[in-house]
Amino acid sequence: MTTGRPLRNRFEKTRTKFWTAVVYKEIAERGLGIDEVLGTDGKWNNIWSRYHRGLVAPSKARLMRIDKALPGTKSYYSAPLWSLWTRDQWSWANLLRSRYDLPPIFQQAFDLEDELREADRIRLKKKPGPTSVNDIWYSNFFAGNLLTKSFAMIQDRRFGIGALSAILMMLYESKLRGDVVAYFCLSVAWAQAERERHKHPFLHLLPLTVFNAPLTEFHSVEWPDVLAPLEISKNLAKHLQETRVGPKDLDVLRFLQQIYARNFVAICSDFLTIQEELDALNPKVGYWPPDIL
Repeated sequence: MTTGRPLRNRFEKTRTKFWTAVVYKEIAERGLGIDEVLGTDGKWNNIWSRYHRGLVAPSKARLMRIDKALPGTKSYYSAPLWSLWTRDQWSWANLLRSRYDLPPIFQQAFDLEDELREADRIRLKKKPGPTSVNDIWYSNFFAGNLLTKSFAMIQDRRFGIGALSAILMMLYESKLRGDVVAYFCLSVAWAQAERERHKHPFLHLLPLTVFNAPLTEFHSVEWPDVLAPLEISKNLAKHLQETRVGPKDLDVLRFLQQIYARNFVAICSDFLTIQEELDALNPKVGYWPPDIL
């Protein structure tokens, strides 16, 4: 009898519990028992109890078998959302690999021609840093197009997890680039995405830790003059005073949602407009088909 793969870290435990909840909810919607839908994979009640508690992780073979019975469930376990969750995974190499885990509908936003695939392999071998990468994200797709359409698809039953992952990948890319303006814009978008995910049949099951983790460095950022009209530092100080917490205990997600998140499109408008103007000069970018929504 298979006992499952022992878990090695916190994020793996969280994603296993989340994936299990998605599988349970999918089956419940069909009004059937788990063994009726999954056959042999559903009869081992002990292993499912262990999945539910996050004690062990499913094998790749089981993930694939269950995905055949419940199409799309594997994406809730293997989405880039998980591979980018912890700080030790913030690297260009991991970011480049993660885009290949996105659903095909999101991969269309990236220039994945053969020469760029080869360029990726070269970059991975060289263990690139922000100074050696030739802006592979922002120079190869319409950043504004990807952000706005990803946000619009968070509620989509099939593509919501991919949309959320795409926004997170853009957020991490801004960190690696050291682009503070983009980082603020995408942090605000990420905060609003947390609100939006509650309209999705499964994403509302995600724990808040998933959304807080990418924002842990927010309180220590030095904001440039270009963002002065937003009064970020002033609003931060006021929020800390009202909540009576120190900077390290700041609930960044709540702060952004209270003050900025609802207006994230307007806040990001300058960033998006500039990016789209730059991309318009490059005929090789922008792979979203016009009827994607």
